[in-house]
Amino acid sequence: MTNTKKILLPFGCVFIAAALVSWIFALHKIREHRWTVLEQPVRIESGFLLEKPFTVDVPADYIVEIQCSKTLKFETLDSLLSKQLAVSYLVAEDGRPHANGDSATHHGAGYSQDYISRSIGRFPCAPGHSYHLTLRVTQTLPELATTSPVAKVSVAPITFKNAFVTASLAAYLAIVLGIVGITLIVRSVYPIARRELKHNSVLNTRAS
Repeated sequence: MTNTKKILLPFGCVFIAAALVSWIFALHKIREHRWTVLEQPVRIESGFLLEKPFTVDVPADYIVEIQCSKTLKFETLDSLLSKQLAVSYLVAEDGRPHANGDSATHHGAGYSQDYISRSIGRFPCAPGHSYHLTLRVTQTLPELATTSPVAKVSVAPITFKNAFVTASLAAYLAIVLGIVGITLIVRSVYPIARRELKHNSVLNTRAS
C-alpha cells in the first residue's frame, strides 16, 4: 500500500466520526426542547372551561390555538374555525395576568395533511416562570364534535423553523461527510482486497 493509500484510511475514519457527531447534533437540535408545551382535548360547547398550568423551555412567542382533525370537508371545517369559532383565553404568569384575547380579535390559521388549526392568541413566555391557561368556549359548534378538537400552546412557527433549518443543515452535512468518509475508506481498502483476490486466484490456479 502506498503512503497515499495509507493516509486515506485514517482520514476516512475521521470523516465518518465527524458525520456521526453532526448527525447526533441534528437529532439533539430538533428534540432538545418541547415545542408544544400544552395539549388538551376540549369540547366546543358554550360554557366549556379549560384551566391548565404549563411551563416553557424556550424564550419566544407562543401561540394558543384550537386544532381539529380533517374529518369534515375542508371548506366546511375551515369556515367553522375561521368564521364561527368563539373562544376566549387568559394567560397568567406567576399568578399575575399576562395575556388575554379571543378568536374575534386574533385571526390566524395553520394547515397540515391531517389537521386545521385556528390560533386565538399570541404572547411571549420565558423559562423560569409558571404559566396558567384559562380557555373558555362561548359558542356551541356541534359540527366540530367529530373533529376531536384540541387546545394547544406551541412555540411560534418562526422559532421552530430556525431550529429545524439548523438541524437540517447538520443532517445534510452528516450525509456529505459520511459519503466522503466511505469513499476514502473504500479507496484505501479496495487495492488490498483486489490484491488478495488476485493472490488467492493464482493459488487456486496452481493447486488445480
